[in-house]
Amino acid sequence: AVTEQEMIDQLHEGGIGKELFPNGNFIGKDRYAEFISANFQLDVPRFEKLIKDDILMSKLQSIVEAGATVPQEQLKQTFIRQNTKVKFDYAFITTVELLRKVSVTDAELRAYFEKNKATFTNSIPEQRKAKYVVINAARVPVELTDEDFQRAYAQRKDQFKTPEKVDVRHILVKTKEQALAIKKQLEGGAKFDALAKKYSDDPGSKDKGGLYEGVTRGQMVAAFDQVAFSQPVGKISDPVQTNFGFHIIRVDAHRPEHVRSLQEVKKEIEPALRAEKSGAQVDALATQIESEARKDGLEKAAARHGLTVTSTEFFNQTAVLPGVGPSPQFMQELFALAVKGPAEKVSLADGYAVTQVVDSKPASTPTFEQARARVEQQFRGDRAGQMLAQKTQELADRAHALHDLKKAAKELGAAVKSSGFVAPNGQVPDVGAMTGPAGVAFDLKPGEISKPLASGQNGVVLAVVARQEPNAADFDKVKDQLREQLVQQKRNEVMQLFAIHVRERMLKDGSIRINEREQQRLFGNAAGI
Repeated sequence: AVTEQEMIDQLHEGGIGKELFPNGNFIGKDRYAEFISANFQLDVPRFEKLIKDDILMSKLQSIVEAGATVPQEQLKQTFIRQNTKVKFDYAFITTVELLRKVSVTDAELRAYFEKNKATFTNSIPEQRKAKYVVINAARVPVELTDEDFQRAYAQRKDQFKTPEKVDVRHILVKTKEQALAIKKQLEGGAKFDALAKKYSDDPGSKDKGGLYEGVTRGQMVAAFDQVAFSQPVGKISDPVQTNFGFHIIRVDAHRPEHVRSLQEVKKEIEPALRAEKSGAQVDALATQIESEARKDGLEKAAARHGLTVTSTEFFNQTAVLPGVGPSPQFMQELFALAVKGPAEKVSLADGYAVTQVVDSKPASTPTFEQARARVEQQFRGDRAGQMLAQKTQELADRAHALHDLKKAAKELGAAVKSSGFVAPNGQVPDVGAMTGPAGVAFDLKPGEISKPLASGQNGVVLAVVARQEPNAADFDKVKDQLREQLVQQKRNEVMQLFAIHVRERMLKDGSIRINEREQQRLFGNAAGI
């Protein structure tokens, strides 16, 4: 359960606490409701329910995660694993080199094609012929009238409200006595900006003679704010106390809330208004051409409006059509249209195309001759991969037999390199990230040789030369931070298991049901995770 006091304590914290409880004092119910509405678009009951729900979840997490601990031995082992460095020799064979050695005969390729024919089924995608006319803003001149501006201004009037603002100067000092002395000097004719530069403790305004321009309500702390917006222009205030100290305040200008006129905002409105009107005109013209094309044909409809019809040869769905440019969405819609069907208006990024599908070639399976280049590429890749695995295994076997990686590499013609000392999060050229298969190096002792490792396009065998482990003093420096990291990981694991168990229990007792078909539609293969 969550008490009212717990909720209030939560509201006191963070940036929101400074707004709701300036100087430790509540701003009041009305201003509280206004603040919540303006910043969270919620009423107070719903906002406070969210706060209570958040506290409730924190309590639940605390209970669930309370048992998450990390034994000292696990802490040490993790530290050693994370901070050990190894140095090793490594021999490697590359797929690129083996590809050059792969010989290919026509008979082998034909046999490979027949064996893997399923992978080539319908690999020639559907192709279509189409004709279309493009309608965009460039083809539709836009003229803006006074009525257009008046309508747009009326629709957006709330955007042009300028809040009440003041230009205010102040001098901030530590004591009331200092503030009274400064006020006396000002009343005697001293210059406000000169005294601010000399005495003020506020670094934000001191060098500007104490000036803050364009201050809106709520921008300053409450006591300062109240004086700044209620005091007549030019009057010197009595000392005003806030949690920063004592202020002497003078308002230089007070501008009430007002709405900027159409003339003031006309240039701001124009780009959006022009785009809006252009879009409406383009839409209307495209709809008209679609209607006319269905009645009289696309060519006559386009000619009536001074537009040109583009006719294509056969193309596939990845093609870039003239006048359309790269537009996957357009191509997807075009390939969904009925062949030889009526003209259709299809959206483009900057307008529409009214189009008709003239002809179609369905997806088909290529003959061997049509697919030969792709067959050869796949054949060579498969053969090189087999050779890589075989030769890397031979390299590892020979290195273990000789107890010498460099000799084995020389016999088999493999390249040999040496790493520097590398950490578990490091990278080594031709080997890759140490978080991958090469991470086995941290499990080997100096002199030991690894099994064959696959690293991208390379086959690798490595032999550890030296090993550096951290000392106890280093462990003492970071053990508390490391423990917190591991405990947090354990907490996350515990919370995740708890959530899984709750879900399973609720499914079992019927509290919740899963629409598996909809889940699959939304999340695909990730739905079962």
